[in-house]
Amino acid sequence: MQLYPLEVQRLHRTTANSICIELERPASLREQFRFVPGQFVTLKLNIDGKELQRSYSISSSPDQFGSLQLTVKEVPGGEASRWLCRKLRTGARLQVSSPMGGFTPPPSRATSRHYYLFAAGSGISPLLSVIRTVLQREPGSRLFLLYGSRDQRQIIQLDQLTELEQRYGSRLVISHSLSQPISNPLSRVLKRCRRWQGLRGRIDMQAVMNFMRRNSPGGVESCYMICGPDEMMNNCRRALLSLGAEPAEILSEHFIPGMGNGNDSGQAANLALKLDGRQLRLEVKPNESLLDAALRDQVDVPYSCQSGACGCCRARLLNGEVERGDLSALQQEQISRGEILLCQCWAASPQLSIEVESEPG
Repeated sequence: MQLYPLEVQRLHRTTANSICIELERPASLREQFRFVPGQFVTLKLNIDGKELQRSYSISSSPDQFGSLQLTVKEVPGGEASRWLCRKLRTGARLQVSSPMGGFTPPPSRATSRHYYLFAAGSGISPLLSVIRTVLQREPGSRLFLLYGSRDQRQIIQLDQLTELEQRYGSRLVISHSLSQPISNPLSRVLKRCRRWQGLRGRIDMQAVMNFMRRNSPGGVESCYMICGPDEMMNNCRRALLSLGAEPAEILSEHFIPGMGNGNDSGQAANLALKLDGRQLRLEVKPNESLLDAALRDQVDVPYSCQSGACGCCRARLLNGEVERGDLSALQQEQISRGEILLCQCWAASPQLSIEVESEPG
């Protein structure tokens, strides 16, 4: 995976535990950092001598020339997010991959669609890029966002969302739902903590169905995009399907990976790995994922989250059998073609042959 040094031009704190990082997008790297809304990049960080790779969605529009914005939320136990939110300074250079990912609709001036967007927490990041781009490029389209947060102080990019809503009027309709709205009378003097008058509760099936009834497509071509925790995304998908949405119309991004990605039954195997035209032979140990086997042998395969959420470590199984974990980052047609995620597969036969995508996207 090719990485490029990009300078941090600006840092903007969006909540107490999240930050917007604005990176330089120089003209000399215009092609390398050409992207479509909804994509992400991978950062390679060296923190106290430990190398970490993490994926973060782009929150800016492709039409914002000269810069690339990432929104990062600090998560408990997250070494990379904690360092980025607390230690990163303007002027620093980060090692950044080219944009990747398929969580994106094809914007076009010729289309007039309704976009129904569902986000929770930091899942707003890729959808903010979609919102900005569609508003600019599709004057006949409208967007409807249902956004879940814990409380008023945790609404990421609230100022940006409010400004876009005011600028574009009825073309952008935003409904916030808070699971734990602040009700302390002493806190109402704060701008974000006035008595909450909006929706309450997590985004469950009923919340989605109520939201759709208030904002009915009315026969207009629709696109549905979901980004957040697994339970929230499953609720959204089930509700949309029950209301008649077609499965192909629903796009989802596993922004917050599920737990339990380990495996205690993978067997030892000999792995023939094709990467960038090279043929490599590796040994896979019992209970070891294919990604861990490659990294143990210092093979430079693409990867990032190591939990099946980002899809960076996509590969194609040519021969042999594997035990599969969470492949939800792949589309069904990709799985049908034999594509797998190295971090989510363990050997189930003594001989394996795979081909690694050098630049997944």
